[in-house]
Amino acid sequence: MYEIFPEIDAAGRSSQRAAPPRRPGIVSLGEFVDCLRHLLRGHVLVRVSDFAGWTSLAGVPVHHSFPALEAHGLIQEFDNPGGFIGVHYYRLTRAGREFAQAALHNWFTLPLRQRMLLRLMQ
Repeated sequence: MYEIFPEIDAAGRSSQRAAPPRRPGIVSLGEFVDCLRHLLRGHVLVRVSDFAGWTSLAGVPVHHSFPALEAHGLIQEFDNPGGFIGVHYYRLTRAGREFAQAALHNWFTLPLRQRMLLRLMQ
């Protein structure tokens, strides 16, 4: 749902304008990092439907990361002629690949204890 903010134009008239939608944040950092790692390895993210919300990557359910990956332009749907009807397939975009490489580099420079804490706390 968009919030409506009144704006005053140059002539002093008030106009209504829809605010830009908020991008979803990262709910589970551990899952997000795992998704980036699998996508970078060439795995495909599979989404059965928008209504069911069932998403899988490398055979593992993705519970929270899909909205953030999609909203930030890190993944993009592609046509899979060998796929199933009604199933959506996603892979990393060029920007997503660059982001994933940098994010994983930063993630693995953290001490193991800190990575474990981050996974447990979210």
